[in-house]
Amino acid sequence: MSWEEALVEIKKSITKGLKLDKASNYGRPVMDIPPFACTTYDFKGEEGYKVRIGSDSYIEIPISMLRNCYLTAIENGNVYNTSIMYSLYAAPVAQHGGYVHVVGRIFEIAGLANRIKGGYSLI
Repeated sequence: MSWEEALVEIKKSITKGLKLDKASNYGRPVMDIPPFACTTYDFKGEEGYKVRIGSDSYIEIPISMLRNCYLTAIENGNVYNTSIMYSLYAAPVAQHGGYVHVVGRIFEIAGLANRIKGGYSLI
């Protein structure tokens, strides 16, 4: 599936209020969706998602992060995992490890990937 097709599925599936991880205490709800402007790190107001992690913190997932992780996973034999996120976004991941799982769950909920041991396999 092309990135353009994948993005359509993500935008269709990831809605405000959706809980990305029902197993976690707070569910990792999606607090904002595009056209939300991501301003942390060097995201420079790019459109993306804001996801609550825990009771009082959040992470921002710009569209470019999803695109870069998706395209790199394709090059990695259709596998998205922690090493991909660290290689692309070391600073945000060092600050909060939740980025890895949130991006993977976005892919999974959008029907782009299945969870496997050690990561996610693109479909």
